[in-house]
Amino acid sequence: MRCVATSDTHCNFPTTPDGDVFIHAGDATWSGTERELEVFSYWLQMLPHKYKIYVPGNHDRDMELDPHDHLFKDYGVHVLIDEAVTIEGVTFYGSPRTPEFHKWAFMYKPEEAKAIWDKIPYSTHVLITHGPPFGILDLAPGTLHEPYGRHVGCPELLKAVEDVAPIYQIMGHIHESGGMLEGDGTTFMNVAHLDEFHRPTKPAVVFEIG
Repeated sequence: MRCVATSDTHCNFPTTPDGDVFIHAGDATWSGTERELEVFSYWLQMLPHKYKIYVPGNHDRDMELDPHDHLFKDYGVHVLIDEAVTIEGVTFYGSPRTPEFHKWAFMYKPEEAKAIWDKIPYSTHVLITHGPPFGILDLAPGTLHEPYGRHVGCPELLKAVEDVAPIYQIMGHIHESGGMLEGDGTTFMNVAHLDEFHRPTKPAVVFEIG
């Protein structure tokens, strides 16, 4: 199975290689309006991939209020909001949740984290989370007090990933930390399309499974 993954496209539409499964790991929009989601859904419908998975992100505000089945599920797109789908024997689990930061969508307080990530099935082969686990492709820009940046991923998500041990974890959210990292049995990929200057510079990532 050939999978193609991207994230944080923010109303951009990157060139997308052929594959069996297309994965978008969140922040398809800037403001999450229904109009932005409509345009994104039309783009998804035109992609040639047999299967399509969309996990919303914190910018995709309207998806928290209404999953917009008529835009996505009605056209065969699997919208994963804390749920799994099995495609040709491969189980994908998706969650849009990220640690609380300002007043964006799908955010949680630290005390809520464990209950959220305990939902990940042990049968998961590909874990798709909008945000990263702590210490893995999660380095945000530096500040006066933290000039080398800071890790903003979720510690409870890290524990869950270590416990479940998916083959792949796909994420985005932190534009500055795009890339790939090999873990203990899990390959981590931050597939954010926009870079730290919000330029659409990073191509979709292709990987094989099954």
